[in-house]
Amino acid sequence: MAFASLALLLHGACATSRALASNRRRLCFHARVRTGPNRRGAARSTRTCATSRSVSVAALPSASDPTWMGVECVRQRDRFLSCLQKKEQHSGDAVPIEAVLPAQWAAWTARQSQAVQQWIRELGIVPKETPQTILIPDFGRHANSGQGAARMLQKVAFVLGTAVEAASPDDPWIGNAELWWSFGALPRTLPSGMYTVSQCEFANPDQIALAWTLGAYTFTAFQRTSKHAAATENTDVSPAQDGPQQAAVLLVQDGDVFEKVVQTGKACFLGRDLINTPAQNMGPEAVEKAVRELAAEYEGARVSSIVGDDLLEENYPQIHAVGRSALGFSGRSPRLIRLEWGMDQNKDAPLVAIVGKCITFDTGGLQIKPAASMRLMKKDMGGAAAAVALTEMILATKLKMRVILLLPAADNAVGPDAYRPGDVLTARNGLTTEIEHTDAEGRLVLADALVAACEHVKPALLIDFATLTGAQRVAMGSEIGSVFCSDPTLLDQLEKQSRIQGDYMWPLPMYTPYKGMLSSTIATMKNCATGGLAGAITAALYLKAFVRPDVPWMHLDINGFNNTARHGRPEGGEVMGARAIFHFIEEVVVRHPKSS
Repeated sequence: MAFASLALLLHGACATSRALASNRRRLCFHARVRTGPNRRGAARSTRTCATSRSVSVAALPSASDPTWMGVECVRQRDRFLSCLQKKEQHSGDAVPIEAVLPAQWAAWTARQSQAVQQWIRELGIVPKETPQTILIPDFGRHANSGQGAARMLQKVAFVLGTAVEAASPDDPWIGNAELWWSFGALPRTLPSGMYTVSQCEFANPDQIALAWTLGAYTFTAFQRTSKHAAATENTDVSPAQDGPQQAAVLLVQDGDVFEKVVQTGKACFLGRDLINTPAQNMGPEAVEKAVRELAAEYEGARVSSIVGDDLLEENYPQIHAVGRSALGFSGRSPRLIRLEWGMDQNKDAPLVAIVGKCITFDTGGLQIKPAASMRLMKKDMGGAAAAVALTEMILATKLKMRVILLLPAADNAVGPDAYRPGDVLTARNGLTTEIEHTDAEGRLVLADALVAACEHVKPALLIDFATLTGAQRVAMGSEIGSVFCSDPTLLDQLEKQSRIQGDYMWPLPMYTPYKGMLSSTIATMKNCATGGLAGAITAALYLKAFVRPDVPWMHLDINGFNNTARHGRPEGGEVMGARAIFHFIEEVVVRHPKSS
């Protein structure tokens, strides 16, 4: 009798499991729009969006919808741009900021009035290792008409730290970027009010404005105040919850500099918000919503997606395999998100294909990560965030080019349908991969997208961003990204822009002999090497198998996160490499296309 009861129990459990699996398949994407037959004769499920379409506020549930934050990140990305203002829009006085290098401190002090010199002596102010913001009072000579607490100031002495004083434009590693990055400390440390930089010998206006703007950023969407504790029924949050702390405002003399920095700031803020948003609110569908909302702001941008089991129908099997364990769960179904821009209006212009790894949370799969390694895995879509930021910079500046953005989006989750060690997957181009480790999933989804990026039209440049390997962080630390390139002649230009923009990338070798470390006895190759050697290089060699040999290709392996706060780069998500690549594209691909 006991055995019979156990058999019935097992039979019921299996039937329930099959029913749940069937329901998950049916629920894989409830909002799909049927558009037409595919090559197998079955209906194809895609979603398309023209720039004229946007998501209405009424369609955005609050915390009950785990995907709504994607749209909010786009809508709120300009919330810190009030820290900049055009000089022509401000009629009052502004407090002058005089930037002083430590070696110049004595000479600068000697030029000041007796009252200021005495005040400095009494306070014992001397240069230190870190920058100092010295607020010099008005001493009653006149009332400054600036706004806020700054009205009591005569000027600000911004004394740089001795740690960065030795930086030089000729530094082969980082140039003098850390000098101008120091201005990123000011918008959150100065009293509220209007300021202008009246003296600076080591930075130009656009560098100062950029550091100031990016330094104004905070992410407080999920913080709660006593006001919220009292109003427990208020469950809505947004990136601009309560508004940002009032930042000091920099007056910008040059209108072109102002517009340029605003465009860059919006793109960087969007990317940071996407990374900083908890994974519960930033799954694959939320990322898609963000891309659609962004595309709606730019004429000529089109978005489509292939979702759930349709990835198999459309031959994206590795994206599906990685994400199928989350298939059917609210907002978590895997997908390929595609944005195109300039395809009609810039038909003869260079085409740049941009691919971003978009693993919205990475548990490591069945070979699960330890707790400490999983803690920050909401950032495993940092490559996609950087790719989105780069795309917006291109669209906002209307560069004469064409863009294809591809984001293979999935959760690498644990479940009965999760892909396993030892499985063999077939990629879009027919190559097979034996799974050595389920935590090497990013390269699997990137492979399908890289193949798609090179189909139909040959790109002038193919770029992928990915938070791909721990080996890269071991080699470079958290502040420097790595770049692999199929054309070494392009690296010099990228390194130059990396130093100029303070967006540090450093080349690693595409050392072909290491490809043997990926050898498999039953498939084309393994998805990663055994052991801990050359992990970043072998990952790049794996991806190379999915790129057309005649297409110039750059692979950026980045951290995607500021582990500690630095001037202009607060702790949290960071779109590493996006600004350097944008200026590289602007210079090499658009202005001088022959060199690409």
